[in-house]
Amino acid sequence: HISITGFGLKSILPRLQQSPRTILMIAGLAVVGMTWVGLGVTFDDNLKNFRTIDNATLRLQEQVRDQMGGSIGTVLLVNRGDSENQVLETEAAIYKALHTLQQAGQIAGIRALSQYLPSPEQQRRNLDLIRQQPEGFDINRIQRTFNQVMQDEGFRVGGLYDTYFGALARAFASQEILLPSTLQSLGLQDLLKGFILDQKDGLLRTVIYVQPVKDLWLKDEVRQFKASLQRTLNTAGLSNERYIITGANLLTGELKGLILKNLRASLGLASIGILLVLILYYRNLTSVLLALIPLMASLAVLSGIMAVLRIEYNFLNIMIIPMIVGIGLDDGVHFTNTYRQIDSARLPEGLLRTGRAIVLTSLTTLIGFGSIMLAHYPGLKSMGYVSVIGITACLISSLVILPPLFQIINRKKN
Repeated sequence: HISITGFGLKSILPRLQQSPRTILMIAGLAVVGMTWVGLGVTFDDNLKNFRTIDNATLRLQEQVRDQMGGSIGTVLLVNRGDSENQVLETEAAIYKALHTLQQAGQIAGIRALSQYLPSPEQQRRNLDLIRQQPEGFDINRIQRTFNQVMQDEGFRVGGLYDTYFGALARAFASQEILLPSTLQSLGLQDLLKGFILDQKDGLLRTVIYVQPVKDLWLKDEVRQFKASLQRTLNTAGLSNERYIITGANLLTGELKGLILKNLRASLGLASIGILLVLILYYRNLTSVLLALIPLMASLAVLSGIMAVLRIEYNFLNIMIIPMIVGIGLDDGVHFTNTYRQIDSARLPEGLLRTGRAIVLTSLTTLIGFGSIMLAHYPGLKSMGYVSVIGITACLISSLVILPPLFQIINRKKN
């Protein structure tokens, strides 16, 4: 004959029921204390912390960032307009405004079409200067000087740059304003690569690349950086309708916000659904509260222990919470059903049998999910920690709180 071990419940449960008020008072103080401490638990939205400290990719990224003097992540400003003139003028204004941020050390670098193709207004001033000083812009003199310097430095020229100087001569000879379409006809379209997007809906779009000073891992950092760009551009008289701020970091930040928003909404709907199911099932407020007590206590204890151990919630371990809610609710429902269906004389034996089943299922689930703590990946390890703490809290809360509470209710009935 094989029997399930009692897990020590045969001696534990009677002791808990001998002094129920004292046990409940101690448990209540512990839950209140854990609730207060748990208010300090934080949410870590830094995806960098999901990786190991010795991750080769992260080390390489940090080395590149240190060498470049800024983040390897790039924020994009997409400028759009109805005409080439309008787009170039707007981009020049954006570049000028961003340049003030770069001088202030708030951004590390800027790459824009304006660095190669000035705005139409600036081109007019440049044309006036070229007409006033023709000798300074003599292409033949510039080419001879260039070739001489190359030879002095030990390079063989051999007409390698003749095509480039020919295109440059045609550009200087032109008295027209240079536009993206003009550069294409002059054979200088390679300068536009990466800066001009395909024209859609009659709008021309250019891209300005902004390099932040530091990596934007945190959602708040992304929000603050975007707000800083918008304030600077708005101060320069550029409305939000004339540009779009985007990029991988900003997209990730928006996704983080959506995930947290949807998670809160899902947990809220799940809580309402659970409460409705319990009300329809029990049709008794006292029974509903009894079934919910272990769950509420375990969630408070979970947050408190996480705060003490300095374990933060993140995008991975937060997914364990619905499982913990299910386990804590199951424990409370099983104990409450046993209390409702068995008379007072046989209640200790009924609670013992139910307790054995709850302990067994809790231990198997705890071992299964707790094994994730052995993972090398920090994100998975945090899931294992939350699982072990949460499942253990559910088990202890149901065993310590409900039997003494049943004892007090029965005494009042009698």
